[in-house]
Amino acid sequence: MLFFSALLNSEVKDNSNQTIGNLRDVIVSIQDYPIVRAVVVWDSKKKLEHIVAMDQVELLGKGMVSLKKRENDLYNYTKQVSDILLKDSVLDRQIIDNEGMNMMRVNDIVLGNLHGELSAISIEIGLRGIFRRLGMEQFPLINRLSPQLVPWKGFTLLESGMPQLQTEQTQKHLNRLHPADLANLVEELNAKRGAALVSSLNNEKAAEVLEELDDDLKVALIEQLGLERAGDILEGMSPDQAADILDDLPDEKAQRIIAEMAPKEGQKILELIHYDDREAGGLMTTDYIKVHPERTVAHVREKLRVTVDDIPNVSYIYVVDHEKHPVGVLSMRTLAVANDDTIIEDIMTTNLFTVEAHAKIREVASFLTKYNLFSIAVVDNSNRLLGIVMVDDVMRQLFPEA
Repeated sequence: MLFFSALLNSEVKDNSNQTIGNLRDVIVSIQDYPIVRAVVVWDSKKKLEHIVAMDQVELLGKGMVSLKKRENDLYNYTKQVSDILLKDSVLDRQIIDNEGMNMMRVNDIVLGNLHGELSAISIEIGLRGIFRRLGMEQFPLINRLSPQLVPWKGFTLLESGMPQLQTEQTQKHLNRLHPADLANLVEELNAKRGAALVSSLNNEKAAEVLEELDDDLKVALIEQLGLERAGDILEGMSPDQAADILDDLPDEKAQRIIAEMAPKEGQKILELIHYDDREAGGLMTTDYIKVHPERTVAHVREKLRVTVDDIPNVSYIYVVDHEKHPVGVLSMRTLAVANDDTIIEDIMTTNLFTVEAHAKIREVASFLTKYNLFSIAVVDNSNRLLGIVMVDDVMRQLFPEA
């Protein structure tokens, strides 16, 4: 096998044995085991770069590269959309093992013959790869270290300067991971690379990952993203968490991100953003189910069916009059056993607990624990329903390290 580090900076000679430069990089086409398509040669004297296709290469070996033609007869390889540079885009980058989900660093790359083509077949993640690049591989003890290799198709590159690598490889694997596992990976990266990882996910998964992170890191990542991408991701978050993030950004940037969001979602966040995050208004979400008392059970069940993707966690149905005053609450258990034609007013509980928007978090927590509630309604000074506070959000604020 041939290590990529052994090729870097090798002298490149044409068929007249004239040195035309040094090998700067290798171009491969992305697939399960990328095929080497060309070598990048830099002539430091002439300040000239050659991109030499593999059909013009006679020999590619440790410390030496020879070509089939004279320098003047060489033609430049035309890079394809699926091509990447191994040094610029893979070497020293962060990866994760697709089986163990462990984060690792690419210390070297192994090239070998596969189905008659020189290909990238694995990566070196161990210390020996680092010592090899430092020219220390033959030192006593170091040469006893076994290479630690991961098959090329067995890993996912977390960040790269090559968009096509992100599209074809990263998105495919990362979107399958649990948000908590992805959040752990993001926490090990700096803000720029963490944002690149989050940006490679679909909007729903990216929003779920952000919700797993601490507040400071959420803000740092959003600041690294473009306005449109940030808006798309925040739309997928619960309105209260999105509002908390935007509230920590400079006002101008927050307004520009909200402008990129769908009007309905942006309005929800604007309603929340001026509240303190340790008040009921700052803790509440505007994602909840409300119905009028004259509606039937069948109507409520249909409403739940069509909103399940937008509001996945429903504990209670809140019943309001036509001025949005809360008049009752309906548990999911009561709804489950009721007949379709039953009127909501006949089965709702009128003993409804509420707090005002500026109620402090301790007061909210006291209500939730005293009465064993999953959520509590938040009202304004005119007793109009503004939103609900979930017990999970209160616990997260009171015990952020739990």
